[in-house]
Amino acid sequence: MPNNDLYEVIWNPDVKNFEYDGYYWINIRNIILVFEIFERDKIVAIEASYYANNERSAQVFCDIDPNEGWT
Repeated sequence: MPNNDLYEVIWNPDVKNFEYDGYYWINIRNIILVFEIFERDKIVAIEASYYANNERSAQVFCDIDPNEGWT
């Protein structure tokens, strides 16, 4: 898969046992799409979606502690 600044791999050590660790994600107009790529079959499978502007999404996807606020 080519490198792309539009999406990132989910990995946040502060969030234990997150269901989608290791999946890719992208933020499109405040909606976070969590997806995996099956290169052999040329398939992109969307596994989940999240609203981007809440505490949980900030913590999981942006590594922002909701107790500390936005800096």
